Amino acid sequence: MTKKAKGKSSQFTVPEVWRRIVKKNELQSGKRFDVLICDHAVPANDNTYRRARSCPECRVRVQEYADQHRARQTG
Repeated sequence: MTKKAKGKSSQFTVPEVWRRIVKKNELQSGKRFDVLICDHAVPANDNTYRRARSCPECRVRVQEYADQHRARQTG
């Protein structure tokens, strides 16, 4: 079996990205997820009064944008 090559280490300099929940507790593959407005799904918790969740996939995209912006400013 071959291992996937790792990219850059994930050193986050941006805060968490919070998104509004569109569907709460949707059942996918036998597990419950919250579907966010950005069409990403994150594992649901048992707090029924939640309105928003942090989205790890959007946070990675925002961090990549911030890194590119910083590189353009210094380069």
